[in-house]
Amino acid sequence: MRLNKLFVTVLFTLLSVVGFGAKYNLKIGMVAGTSSNEYKAASYFAKQLKEKSNGEIEVAIFPNGQLGDDRSMIEQLSGGALDFTFAELGRFSIFFPEVCIFNPIEGEKMESLGYLNCKKVLILEPKTRISTVKIRKEKTYYKFLKENKAITQKSFEMLAEGVRKANEELIRRACENSALANEKIKETPYLRDLIEIGRRNKYSFLNISHTGTVVAIGIGENTNLENIKYEIKHSKISTVYRKIYEANIIKGGLRKGV
Repeated sequence: MRLNKLFVTVLFTLLSVVGFGAKYNLKIGMVAGTSSNEYKAASYFAKQLKEKSNGEIEVAIFPNGQLGDDRSMIEQLSGGALDFTFAELGRFSIFFPEVCIFNPIEGEKMESLGYLNCKKVLILEPKTRISTVKIRKEKTYYKFLKENKAITQKSFEMLAEGVRKANEELIRRACENSALANEKIKETPYLRDLIEIGRRNKYSFLNISHTGTVVAIGIGENTNLENIKYEIKHSKISTVYRKIYEANIIKGGLRKGV
């Protein structure tokens, strides 16, 4: 509802200036491709806007991640370089500089936790993409979500305590419990193998994106990163995850002016 109100407000504002003869060239960016519902919606929006404004307002559409990934386009929105984007709600958690429990469905921060001592993550991206919309339409989705509620709540509490006390074992257990519980909803390839490899090499945590695809392995001071990468690359796990790379964890959320 809030997004609908925002959309109407923006549309009204744009149309209200047409009478002054101003010309506007707007941009919509998205990761989705030309066969997606996002692209179809953007095309309809652009067509309607041009017709209603008598050609005074035109919208250029950039699909297939031409302007970058979700995070990059949100940063461009923040800096004024982009006018619209279709981004996963979970991406909006980057507005918060601290570690937080974020609800990707409602796009709301539920609780601020603090900061992790972990400085780096190993990211695994699979070859395939999934539709979270289709998953949420499945009859079993809300059934499993309800069944997982107690485990999820306990995991949140354990995570909060772990961050507060800087206790890596509590953080690990919280992340593992939550990830394994969500296997009923969307299976993460080789999840248990990744946990075993991480445990053997003293990883800090394992986090699964809310889409159940991208995996992030927290790298602490005592983690044997090279051995984790070696074990993954020399196992069947590497046949599923096409990109394996390192990224630094930084404080600060979005950078202004980007």
